[in-house]
Amino acid sequence: MSSKHISKHSKTVKNIKFVLLILGVILALVILFLIIKKPSEERLKISYSESVEGDGLMKITNSFLYGFDVKNQGFKIHAKDGVQKDTYNIKFHDLTGEISLNDKSLVEIESDGCNLNTEHQVLSLNGNVKMKSTKGHTAFSDNAFISLYNRDIWTEVPIKITTPSGKIKSDSFRYESRNGIIRFEGNVVTVID
Repeated sequence: MSSKHISKHSKTVKNIKFVLLILGVILALVILFLIIKKPSEERLKISYSESVEGDGLMKITNSFLYGFDVKNQGFKIHAKDGVQKDTYNIKFHDLTGEISLNDKSLVEIESDGCNLNTEHQVLSLNGNVKMKSTKGHTAFSDNAFISLYNRDIWTEVPIKITTPSGKIKSDSFRYESRNGIIRFEGNVVTVID
Protein backbone atom coordinates (compact mmCIF):
# COMPACT_ATOMS: atom_id res chain seq x y z
CA MET A 1 0.00 0.00 0.00
CA SER A 2 1.21 3.47 -0.76
CA SER A 3 1.53 6.08 1.96
CA LYS A 4 -1.17 8.18 0.22
CA HIS A 5 -3.61 5.29 0.43
CA ILE A 6 -2.77 4.67 4.10
CA SER A 7 -3.18 8.40 4.83
CA LYS A 8 -6.65 8.44 3.14
CA HIS A 9 -7.58 5.27 5.02
CA SER A 10 -6.56 6.72 8.42
CA LYS A 11 -8.46 9.96 7.66
CA THR A 12 -11.54 7.90 6.79
CA VAL A 13 -11.20 5.91 10.03
CA LYS A 14 -10.80 9.15 12.02
CA ASN A 15 -13.90 10.61 10.31
CA ILE A 16 -15.90 7.48 11.06
CA LYS A 17 -14.78 7.55 14.70
CA PHE A 18 -15.77 11.24 14.92
CA VAL A 19 -19.21 10.57 13.39
CA LEU A 20 -19.75 7.63 15.78
CA LEU A 21 -18.75 9.83 18.73
CA ILE A 22 -21.24 12.52 17.65
CA LEU A 23 -24.00 9.89 17.19
CA GLY A 24 -23.20 8.48 20.63
CA VAL A 25 -23.51 11.93 22.22
CA ILE A 26 -26.82 12.56 20.40
CA LEU A 27 -28.16 9.17 21.51
CA ALA A 28 -27.14 9.88 25.11
CA LEU A 29 -28.90 13.26 25.00
CA VAL A 30 -32.08 11.68 23.58
CA ILE A 31 -32.08 9.02 26.32
CA LEU A 32 -31.48 11.69 28.98
CA PHE A 33 -34.36 13.77 27.58
CA LEU A 34 -36.70 10.76 27.65
CA ILE A 35 -35.74 9.99 31.24
CA ILE A 36 -36.40 13.59 32.27
CA LYS A 37 -39.77 13.70 30.46
CA LYS A 38 -40.82 10.29 31.87
CA PRO A 39 -43.63 10.58 34.42
CA SER A 40 -42.37 9.98 37.90
CA GLU A 41 -43.50 10.19 41.48
CA GLU A 42 -41.62 13.48 41.72
CA ARG A 43 -44.56 15.16 39.95
CA LEU A 44 -46.67 13.91 42.84
CA LYS A 45 -45.91 15.12 46.37
CA ILE A 46 -47.50 13.93 49.59
CA SER A 47 -47.24 15.76 52.87
CA TYR A 48 -48.81 14.88 56.21
CA SER A 49 -48.91 16.13 59.78
CA GLU A 50 -48.14 12.94 61.56
CA SER A 51 -46.77 9.49 60.84
CA VAL A 52 -47.20 6.50 63.12
CA GLU A 53 -45.91 3.00 62.41
CA GLY A 54 -48.40 0.36 63.48
CA ASP A 55 -49.28 -3.17 62.44
CA GLY A 56 -46.54 -2.99 59.80
CA LEU A 57 -48.41 -0.13 58.08
CA MET A 58 -47.51 3.54 58.09
CA LYS A 59 -50.51 5.56 59.33
CA ILE A 60 -50.69 9.21 58.31
CA THR A 61 -53.05 12.06 59.24
CA ASN A 62 -53.98 15.38 57.65
CA SER A 63 -52.65 14.21 54.25
CA PHE A 64 -52.15 16.67 51.43
CA LEU A 65 -51.35 15.53 47.87
CA TYR A 66 -50.28 18.01 45.25
CA GLY A 67 -48.47 18.07 41.97
CA PHE A 68 -48.72 18.47 38.22
CA ASP A 69 -49.67 16.32 35.25
CA VAL A 70 -47.69 15.99 32.01
CA LYS A 71 -49.04 19.37 30.83
CA ASN A 72 -48.09 21.05 34.13
CA GLN A 73 -51.70 21.40 35.24
CA GLY A 74 -51.97 21.35 38.98
CA PHE A 75 -53.98 19.35 41.45
CA LYS A 76 -54.36 19.45 45.20
CA ILE A 77 -56.12 16.89 47.33
CA HIS A 78 -56.68 16.70 51.07
CA ALA A 79 -57.53 13.58 53.09
CA LYS A 80 -58.32 13.28 56.79
CA ASP A 81 -56.07 10.28 57.29
CA GLY A 82 -54.51 7.38 55.45
CA VAL A 83 -52.53 4.17 55.59
CA GLN A 84 -49.64 3.26 53.32
CA LYS A 85 -50.46 -0.33 52.35
CA ASP A 86 -47.26 -1.02 50.41
CA THR A 87 -44.60 0.80 48.38
CA TYR A 88 -47.04 2.06 45.72
CA ASN A 89 -50.46 2.17 47.41
CA ILE A 90 -51.86 4.56 49.98
CA LYS A 91 -55.43 4.31 51.23
CA PHE A 92 -57.07 7.61 52.26
CA HIS A 93 -60.33 8.48 54.08
CA ASP A 94 -62.59 11.54 53.72
CA LEU A 95 -61.03 12.92 50.56
CA THR A 96 -61.62 16.39 49.10
CA GLY A 97 -59.73 18.19 46.38
CA GLU A 98 -59.61 19.89 43.04
CA ILE A 99 -58.08 18.94 39.72
CA SER A 100 -57.67 21.18 36.69
CA LEU A 101 -58.50 19.69 33.28
CA ASN A 102 -57.12 20.36 29.80
CA ASP A 103 -60.12 22.53 28.90
CA LYS A 104 -59.18 24.91 31.77
CA SER A 105 -62.11 23.78 33.89
CA LEU A 106 -61.70 22.70 37.48
CA VAL A 107 -63.20 19.55 39.03
CA GLU A 108 -63.88 19.47 42.76
CA ILE A 109 -63.87 15.94 44.13
CA GLU A 110 -65.20 14.37 47.32
CA SER A 111 -65.26 10.73 48.38
CA ASP A 112 -65.48 8.63 51.52
CA GLY A 113 -62.26 6.87 50.59
CA CYS A 114 -59.57 6.57 47.99
CA ASN A 115 -56.62 4.42 47.02
CA LEU A 116 -53.67 6.21 45.43
CA ASN A 117 -51.37 4.14 43.25
CA THR A 118 -48.19 6.26 43.14
CA GLU A 119 -46.55 4.09 40.46
CA HIS A 120 -49.37 4.63 37.92
CA GLN A 121 -50.53 7.93 39.47
CA VAL A 122 -54.17 6.83 39.61
CA LEU A 123 -56.70 7.77 42.28
CA SER A 124 -59.36 5.13 42.85
CA LEU A 125 -62.22 6.95 44.58
CA ASN A 126 -64.80 4.89 46.46
CA GLY A 127 -67.93 5.35 48.55
CA ASN A 128 -70.17 8.36 47.87
CA VAL A 129 -68.05 9.86 45.11
CA LYS A 130 -69.01 13.37 44.01
CA MET A 131 -67.25 15.28 41.22
CA LYS A 132 -68.36 18.82 40.39
CA SER A 133 -66.93 20.83 37.49
CA THR A 134 -66.80 24.59 37.12
CA LYS A 135 -68.81 24.08 33.91
CA GLY A 136 -71.87 23.11 35.99
CA HIS A 137 -71.68 19.30 35.74
CA THR A 138 -72.01 17.19 38.89
CA ALA A 139 -71.37 13.43 38.89
CA PHE A 140 -72.31 10.88 41.57
CA SER A 141 -71.05 7.31 41.73
CA ASP A 142 -69.87 4.64 44.15
CA ASN A 143 -66.49 4.39 42.43
CA ALA A 144 -64.40 6.47 40.03
CA PHE A 145 -60.82 6.61 38.77
CA ILE A 146 -58.77 9.71 38.03
CA SER A 147 -55.41 9.63 36.30
CA LEU A 148 -53.18 12.29 37.86
CA TYR A 149 -50.82 11.74 34.93
CA ASN A 150 -53.15 12.74 32.07
CA ARG A 151 -56.47 13.70 33.76
CA ASP A 152 -58.61 10.91 32.30
CA ILE A 153 -61.62 10.15 34.51
CA TRP A 154 -63.65 6.93 34.34
CA THR A 155 -66.04 4.67 36.20
CA GLU A 156 -66.73 0.97 35.94
CA VAL A 157 -69.97 1.20 37.91
CA PRO A 158 -73.19 3.20 37.37
CA ILE A 159 -72.91 6.98 37.37
CA LYS A 160 -75.47 9.80 37.54
CA ILE A 161 -74.59 13.21 36.11
CA THR A 162 -76.54 16.43 36.31
CA THR A 163 -75.74 19.14 33.78
CA PRO A 164 -77.14 22.63 33.17
CA SER A 165 -79.34 21.10 30.44
CA GLY A 166 -80.44 17.81 32.00
CA LYS A 167 -79.49 14.48 33.59
CA ILE A 168 -77.61 11.39 32.36
CA LYS A 169 -77.39 7.92 33.89
CA SER A 170 -75.24 5.07 32.59
CA ASP A 171 -73.52 1.87 33.66
CA SER A 172 -70.07 3.38 33.04
CA PHE A 173 -68.43 6.62 31.98
CA ARG A 174 -65.10 7.76 30.51
CA TYR A 175 -63.70 11.27 29.98
CA GLU A 176 -60.57 11.38 27.78
CA SER A 177 -58.82 14.59 28.71
CA ARG A 178 -56.46 14.85 25.73
CA ASN A 179 -59.31 15.24 23.23
CA GLY A 180 -62.27 16.11 25.48
CA ILE A 181 -64.28 13.02 24.48
CA ILE A 182 -66.94 11.82 26.94
CA ARG A 183 -68.38 8.32 26.63
CA PHE A 184 -71.39 6.86 28.44
CA GLU A 185 -71.85 3.11 28.08
CA GLY A 186 -74.52 0.58 29.05
CA ASN A 187 -78.15 1.45 29.83
CA VAL A 188 -77.71 5.13 29.06
CA VAL A 189 -80.70 7.29 30.04
CA THR A 190 -80.74 10.98 29.14
CA VAL A 191 -83.33 13.53 30.33
CA ILE A 192 -83.11 16.97 28.75
CA ASP A 193 -84.68 19.80 30.74
